[in-house]
Amino acid sequence: MTETDDIAAAKSALKELNAIRPSKGSPLMRLIRAIVHDVQESMRQGHTINDIVARLNETRASDQQINTQTFRNYLQAVRKEQGLPPVQPKRKKLAAKKPSQPSTAKAPPKLPPSQQSKETEPRNDAHTPNIRKMRGSV
Repeated sequence: MTETDDIAAAKSALKELNAIRPSKGSPLMRLIRAIVHDVQESMRQGHTINDIVARLNETRASDQQINTQTFRNYLQAVRKEQGLPPVQPKRKKLAAKKPSQPSTAKAPPKLPPSQQSKETEPRNDAHTPNIRKMRGSV
């Protein structure tokens, strides 16, 4: 099959697909569409999504259990689809911080004159014995 045949076959397949009306979601999506207002009321009363999913799963067969994350995603999609506001208001964004001033090079703190002279003088290590020499003699 040549490249032009591939392209023609792909376009034909997509035309056929566009002719078919897409299904509007899974049975779980239909369930959530039917109970979205009840779910929102339960959440307003203080129940969490985990509580709601646990309660729904009590009535469902073991092979029909609802995954919490899937329920959350479908619920969000249904709310958006129906133009419903979220149950919990969005958190306020924190005020933007003012850009920090570039730090200037800080000078080391000034020491009293008696300490300045000690630190600026070169260190004389002549009085410290060499450890290697000491080990060799032991």
